[in-house]
Amino acid sequence: MSLLKQQLQKVCKTGDFILTSGKKTDFYMDVKSAMFDAPTFVAMCSALYGTIEEQFPEAQSVGGMELGSVPLSSGMTIVSLIFGYNQPLGHFVIRKEKRSHGMGNQIEGLENVEGKKVVIVDDVLTTGGSIVKVYDILKDQCDVLGAVVAVDRLDCDKTKLPLKVASLYTRDDLLI
Repeated sequence: MSLLKQQLQKVCKTGDFILTSGKKTDFYMDVKSAMFDAPTFVAMCSALYGTIEEQFPEAQSVGGMELGSVPLSSGMTIVSLIFGYNQPLGHFVIRKEKRSHGMGNQIEGLENVEGKKVVIVDDVLTTGGSIVKVYDILKDQCDVLGAVVAVDRLDCDKTKLPLKVASLYTRDDLLI
């Protein structure tokens, strides 16, 4: 079994939880906590980058909604620079709300979005709401090729999403 799968299994929790969607669940995957372990983080970013190379080889940039996508997309750009066969990936971050100060941006790294071929990144797919929100913000500025996630909870009917979503693992893969 891979180090990444072992580490992700460790962050699977059972109990009573409320998800971002407001839905109650008895199963929670704390993927963000796995990102704080350096070997796991590198393995996750490498695996996600490999998925992009396989599923979306023409991708030029990766990113998504703050917070879950930020370390992953940043790590993937480093992996793409060191190990990539294509040009290094750019990355971007979508803020949950447009800033009311400074430059007033909702997209940070806009130069890596406009006119580019991008892939949305997220840590966990539950309802697909975050991915759809990012897609709606980006769709008129770039070519959104699809999305990659570390873990798919299998709660979402992916056929109803406006784009293809690839995952490293599903909830079923991680249940011990």
